[in-house]
Amino acid sequence: MKYSLIILLLLTFSTTFSQDLEEAIYVATENFNTNRTTESFSTLLKNEADFKAKIKTIDEQLAYFFLLINKGNYLDKINKQPQAILTYEAAWNIYNQHQLNTITDYDVIDYCLKPLGILYNKVGDYTNAEHIIKQYIFIAENTKNNSQRIAGAINLAQLYFTAGKFDEAIKISENGLQISGLTSSRKEKLLAIKNNSQIALNNSEATTIKTKNPEVKYNLALKNKDYKQALLHLRKMITEQYNKPEFSARAIAKLHVLNAQLHLKLDHKNACALELKNALNVLLPNHDANLLPNFEDLYAENTFIDIFDLLGNIQVSSTNALNCYDRSFYVTNLLTENITSQEVKLRHADKNRKRSEACIAILYQDFKSLKKPNIIVKALAYAEKNKAAILKETIAKKTLLQLHPKDTLLIKEQVLLTTQADLTNQLIKAEFEKNAKIVNDLSYKLSKISNDLKHLKNKIDLSYPIDKNENFIDDLKRKLKKEKASLVEYFYGENDVYTFIVSDKSLQFFKFKRDEDFDASISNYINYFNSPNTINNDVSKFTTDAFNLYHQLKLNRVKASNNIIVIPDGFLN
Repeated sequence: MKYSLIILLLLTFSTTFSQDLEEAIYVATENFNTNRTTESFSTLLKNEADFKAKIKTIDEQLAYFFLLINKGNYLDKINKQPQAILTYEAAWNIYNQHQLNTITDYDVIDYCLKPLGILYNKVGDYTNAEHIIKQYIFIAENTKNNSQRIAGAINLAQLYFTAGKFDEAIKISENGLQISGLTSSRKEKLLAIKNNSQIALNNSEATTIKTKNPEVKYNLALKNKDYKQALLHLRKMITEQYNKPEFSARAIAKLHVLNAQLHLKLDHKNACALELKNALNVLLPNHDANLLPNFEDLYAENTFIDIFDLLGNIQVSSTNALNCYDRSFYVTNLLTENITSQEVKLRHADKNRKRSEACIAILYQDFKSLKKPNIIVKALAYAEKNKAAILKETIAKKTLLQLHPKDTLLIKEQVLLTTQADLTNQLIKAEFEKNAKIVNDLSYKLSKISNDLKHLKNKIDLSYPIDKNENFIDDLKRKLKKEKASLVEYFYGENDVYTFIVSDKSLQFFKFKRDEDFDASISNYINYFNSPNTINNDVSKFTTDAFNLYHQLKLNRVKASNNIIVIPDGFLN
């Protein structure tokens, strides 16, 4: 009897404690929502840290899920996009892991998955955005919620259009147009995405498009290079956006950027600069329009990259141009620090490389007139930083694992990366076979792996911090002196090839045009080694071609050294 009473008391105490914890989580969330400030958010974070270790029941998990939804919403509002993404991801994982759909009819699509998809889009993580949208389309189909199915079709089609996957955008738009319950405004959105995709593909249907939609009219005018007419349609789009009940600063900023691009095509550089200022003012309302924003005021928003790249392009001063481009690099780093998709990384790496070429071109012009060695150092830093970034990252991960083969974090990271690649291949097959359930399951698994990789990266970065060597050129010169060597490094741009020659005593910087003749000379030289007889068949021609290429690549400018270290790039590889 005594033991039964003790057990009963323990059960009663446990139930009361559970109810108290559940209520405490709801109260903490409600208090924060009543007065959302920096101080109240700090209090919420302290409460969250206290709650997390104690949560056990499914009701407590549901309360914590609501806390995370509100936390993610606030982080997004204060432009902490990467943290907001991690928060919504955590909420979605809790919802799935504890099957919260069995105890609540809360609209997880509207309040968790849609905001998460939008955030992925903001940071340019189109792969995870696609996974999330497909997951909530699957939920909507299973619950026969046509309104959410249509919303999913619009968002997925728009995502494909933004990512340049125009055929997929047309296909999804057409599927969306077949769903019953389509309102006139949603029908117009789907038709606009379809028409814009047809215009982008230059389809025959694009020539017969008849529409009142200003966005479609703008794209048609742009395709026909009627920039003045495109400006008129764009102004109407901007006016409509400002008049919408739900004001979207991001959407308006993007329209100002499009306006700036049009003005540049019309050689209206002052108007272009003004539109870019307008875009910055929308994204940073407290910013002084006469100055470039401080780095710490910028946040993970891909519109900033478009703004600063265009600003850099129209600057007269090389210093101002580089300052603009540096802000683009900075925002790109903010965007990519938590991205795990190789496809998305490649997209950003390609933009970084083109931007690096623009910076190197500016510095080369400065060097021609000023002849200062520190200009070469800056140019070399731009060249080195953004060449083969993904390959360097992959090699760095493997090297770190080789150095620390028993580190469980590094082992887990490699397992997850391998699994990610395998699941991606399975997803491609499932989509081809149109197996909706498998597509949904794989999309969720890939989202979960992406989330796990982000958390692992943070832990690995703390364990193995990257040494940012600001004096890399001095260290390089010391090593070259020790090895009695000279270094020749190339940057293979779209328009020009840049050569950097470094020894312990000097720095040299050259540029030559990358044209069809140069690419042909490289290709011809490589072909000499495709067969053992090619050189022997015409030794004289090989000698002449090799000598000419030796001079083209500026190898004749290397001072006498025992050793030459060559770092090729692009086709030179």
